[in-house]
Amino acid sequence: MADPADDHDVEAMPLYREYLRAMYVMFKSTFVYETNNDTLRISCERVATVANKIRTHLDDVASLELIAEGAYVNRALIKLDASLFDQSDYLYAIFAPLGITAIAAIDETSASDWVELVSSLKRCVGPGGDFRDFANTALENIRISAAEGAAARGGMAVTARFRALRAYATTVITINEVIDALRGGRQLRPMWIKRPLQEMVSLTDEASELLLALAHLKRHKLSIAHHLTNTAVFAMCAARPLGMPRRVVAQLAMEAALHDIGRAFAVESQQLVHSAAERTFALETVRRLVTAGHFNDRMMARAVCCYEVRRWASRRAEPPGDTPYPFSLAGRTKLVAVAHAYSLLTTPLRERSSLLPDEALRVIVADSGRRYDEVAVKLLVNTLGVYPVGSTIALSDGRLAVVLDATSGAAGRPRVKVVREVDGTVVDGALVDLAGPDGARLRVQQCVDGEAFDVNAPAFLLS
Repeated sequence: MADPADDHDVEAMPLYREYLRAMYVMFKSTFVYETNNDTLRISCERVATVANKIRTHLDDVASLELIAEGAYVNRALIKLDASLFDQSDYLYAIFAPLGITAIAAIDETSASDWVELVSSLKRCVGPGGDFRDFANTALENIRISAAEGAAARGGMAVTARFRALRAYATTVITINEVIDALRGGRQLRPMWIKRPLQEMVSLTDEASELLLALAHLKRHKLSIAHHLTNTAVFAMCAARPLGMPRRVVAQLAMEAALHDIGRAFAVESQQLVHSAAERTFALETVRRLVTAGHFNDRMMARAVCCYEVRRWASRRAEPPGDTPYPFSLAGRTKLVAVAHAYSLLTTPLRERSSLLPDEALRVIVADSGRRYDEVAVKLLVNTLGVYPVGSTIALSDGRLAVVLDATSGAAGRPRVKVVREVDGTVVDGALVDLAGPDGARLRVQQCVDGEAFDVNAPAFLLS
């Protein structure tokens, strides 16, 4: 016998999605049209119609709640595709500064009710208004929930740390699903991984250090899916100083997350491969994917990135007899190439152990201007710091510490947490800013393998 709850979900989710879309159109129209404009009124009518359907057929209220990691209607999580995620993200960018978490139709509404709401918004954000007053707007049939009351009402609070952990894990899982689908003969659909990548792009300002830390953990160096996810993290974080539009960063993340997917087909397991024969087979697999006929031009540009990252940035530095590449490397590809190299150098392969983070950076810097683009190398180094987040370092006084913030101070003077005393005792020790007064007499001697000293770096990074 079918579960009535399942029938409810089948009926509810399309309406919930439509409610989010209608709200998005209404708020976007609010900032484009005057209140008496027919287009704005039509968008308000659309919201009223959907809200009334939800109230009549599903619940007594139609409440859209937005938190940083998603959208909820009547506490049901809306399953967001890439387009809906952009719309949810747009609305969240409006809700958060206004100090609100939810807008709900608590009785039957008409277009006039929603016009009144957007009119209040215009007054609050317009000349002479105070946008913070919007949270206190009193309307007859619509309730606005202020952010500060969410905890008292049992509302949902999601931290940037939780969002970063979830987005990273979801990206790895989704890339594995893409690989499994390709192995099963299905077409590559990049939209499958666009949604979690968009979430990580949204986090690069507030949680970039945590994303970088996740990409440095040893347990996140085990598979091709981790390699692709880590490359995307390194690339998108390195691109932050360029001030690129969010859609361009999302495109960069997509290119990085798919750039080396051919490795997954070189052997039956998903372990990273490195021999010349396996690399050739992997590249041939991607070439077949690219030329299979079901890619658009943008998808082909993403997939061909797997060839480009192995080219020399300077053609004058190419070895004699190397096959000339038919066109210059794209700017985003140059950044992906550096991120790719750093990810592989810090990943253990079958024929070699991994390099420590500072060692990997020295290898890349040594080839700057030859194999790797100079600007791309500088962006990555400036992002990671001389001693990247998550590195375990030996201090000059004999203690060990984990790097928590690599770029806030002077070069080579990160903010660290002491995790092992001179006598070998593992501790949850002091925070020390090596660029500040407390760390002035200390210096970093070198990066070390924390596991060799029984230091569990993830426990300190993720606590």
